[in-house]
Amino acid sequence: MNYKLTPNDRKTLSVLQHDSRLPVSAVASSLSLRHHTIRASLQKLRSKNLITPYVLCNPHALGLTDYCIFFNCVGDERGTRRLIIDHCKKSHKVAYFAELTGAYQYSVSLFCKNIFEVTEFFDALNSKIPKCSFELNFAIRLQFCQFLGRWWNPNAKPILLDRKQVESESTIDETDRLLLAFISQNADRPMREVSKVVGLAETSIRYRLTSLERRKIILAYPYLVDQHSLGRTSFRILIATKGNVQSLHKSIFNFIHQHPSGATFVRCAGSWDFELNFEVEAVSEVGPIIGDVTDTFSNSIRALTTLHEIAIHRAHHFPLLAGVPRDQERNLALRWAK
Repeated sequence: MNYKLTPNDRKTLSVLQHDSRLPVSAVASSLSLRHHTIRASLQKLRSKNLITPYVLCNPHALGLTDYCIFFNCVGDERGTRRLIIDHCKKSHKVAYFAELTGAYQYSVSLFCKNIFEVTEFFDALNSKIPKCSFELNFAIRLQFCQFLGRWWNPNAKPILLDRKQVESESTIDETDRLLLAFISQNADRPMREVSKVVGLAETSIRYRLTSLERRKIILAYPYLVDQHSLGRTSFRILIATKGNVQSLHKSIFNFIHQHPSGATFVRCAGSWDFELNFEVEAVSEVGPIIGDVTDTFSNSIRALTTLHEIAIHRAHHFPLLAGVPRDQERNLALRWAK
């Protein structure tokens, strides 16, 4: 049975969606609610795994590329699905992995230095299921925009988080890399625990986080929301255009930015040019939205593909070994395992 959010749940999430680190006192003050009301709401949502805090990182700031791959596995080897899920969840290159329905079975986002690392990832997967083959379709994500808070409060202007190219790339040391890897998967852990894992004093941890934020490596600390358990549907539309991509950029961005169900806008280079993500209350809303997109951009669309997420197995994590020189991989992997 799907969980139904209460009015207090919605109010709480409308404040915390863009920054899950805000203290309860600040949330209670802004909403004129009691502290225990906020705590009870958050404890309930967290215990049911309906919300998960994470760290939104910008791979471009570190000289990494976001390769988005949609793929099918062709073959009849036993246990294929479980092997694929385990491989993608454990890989240190994977920032996002989900199962889909539609034209593709899976979607994976890899933060890599180059295309050779992407090839190595699928070669390693293929070696585990040699009787199967893969149908791949991929693009490089150039700009990734999220619109937060829209459906908690339809009357509020959505918060825009924009992950894109930076003027100058940054370098981080092994400690920063471990810090990013840990907090991206444990964003709710107290600072004393982060300090223990990373091996630095709390003041040093705070200083490093501030530096990562200032350099736009860390963009925000939002919540990942389990849309499926809330009875909502999340779906994507991939658009390959037949016109000038640059001239369409602004109009397509404005379309989803103003759409009441718009959740994510992505500009890509590869098999498709734009990726639009929508979140709706009912499946019946999907058809009309696809119709709106088709009608609005009918003269510019060369191909359109619709995909539905049915399970997210890994989301918005900073891959531990992304961009790490080969001679450092073993050391980092061993430290993380401890």
